[in-house]
Amino acid sequence: MPPEGGMYRYGNGFAFQAGPTTVGVFVNLRFGGFPVGDFEAGMDVVLFDDLSEIDEKNAMAVTRSERYVREDGAKRVIIKHTPKGGFVPYGARRADGSPHPAAGTGFLLGSALDFPMYGDGYYMKEDKVRDMDRTTEINHLAYDGQHFTKVETEGWPAKDPKIVSGWKLFAPGLSTAIPDGDDLLYAMEATQGNVTECWPKRCAAGVARWRYIEGRWRPVDFVPVAGSRPVENPDVVTGQVMDEVWVEPSVVRDADGSLLMTARGCYDRRSETMVCVWRSEDNGVRWSVLLEDHGIRAESPISINTTAEGVPYIFSCPTDHARDQLCVWLLRADRGGLEAPIMVRDGNRQFGPPPKGPVWFMDHPNGQTVRLADGAWRHLLCHRVMDRGEHGGSEPSVHSGFYLEQVATPGKATPTWRF
Repeated sequence: MPPEGGMYRYGNGFAFQAGPTTVGVFVNLRFGGFPVGDFEAGMDVVLFDDLSEIDEKNAMAVTRSERYVREDGAKRVIIKHTPKGGFVPYGARRADGSPHPAAGTGFLLGSALDFPMYGDGYYMKEDKVRDMDRTTEINHLAYDGQHFTKVETEGWPAKDPKIVSGWKLFAPGLSTAIPDGDDLLYAMEATQGNVTECWPKRCAAGVARWRYIEGRWRPVDFVPVAGSRPVENPDVVTGQVMDEVWVEPSVVRDADGSLLMTARGCYDRRSETMVCVWRSEDNGVRWSVLLEDHGIRAESPISINTTAEGVPYIFSCPTDHARDQLCVWLLRADRGGLEAPIMVRDGNRQFGPPPKGPVWFMDHPNGQTVRLADGAWRHLLCHRVMDRGEHGGSEPSVHSGFYLEQVATPGKATPTWRF
């Protein structure tokens, strides 16, 4: 439970290497007890060097959602939606053994969504198209081996977006950035349309290159991989005709050096239940579809990750289970398809029926290979658990929270960083 206690709960989380044997998790908070879903409350960082000694008492607040009164007297609430980012660990070295110029620094990127405030402090999703102001918020971070700090917060307002390679960057993906020389590669969403609306037109999921420039991480390039497109019999959401869009992308490096990306398809039944993986063999310049596997996952978040020894896998919810199960699918050795699913968590079997239901909500899964105090590299799985009824305002269940688990695999671990 977060230090705030009460109806707050931790939710989505993302592991990262903070130092040579220190690991951190970016873990978000959710407001409970309000009749609206996706009511995020901000982000904490929790550091540890032993899995048995993780303690939320060590949580450091990075950002928090806000309530305020505008000059015209209107009450507003700013939802800080689950930031994710990248970090170069303190003590990191280049391949030639020289110190990494950005060691001990990183960033978190998220969406600050400003809504009219209702009742005792909540918002309504319908206002996304009626009265919402969007700012992309970047928190610059540092770790010196002893203290983790937020150095600065900056914002890219929708009316003045960050334009890179002709694209307006506006939202993070679903994984921690991966190293590429001195740079970081980070899966993101971008648009060439209206940043405030974002969906459903002229959007893409892709990979941005971030570079450490004059003491801050900055995006310097963006390559779109999966773009939006019109579909037959489109969904209509709050009066908008929706295109198929790809959101929450994630990117990893395969054992042969190629890049692999996946994303979550929305507003088309075909893509909503499909696993699609794109590959780049020229370090992200050009991309093509590597595989498509249809009808095997639920309409839910999906990520691509690599095990400790470098085997890529998909992490998501299987079809027909409405997020009450989580599975991993290893990519076949020839990368031409997926192996049979491996069950990670079965909510009904492990927790029993959800108190308010109708189903458990277990999602935003991702993985990261890290090194702890014993010097061993190990792979961690991250995801959240909540009672679906919490989206309607019910009290969080005893099982609700952020879950961090170790997965053991037989191969020799491949270090993510050099120290």
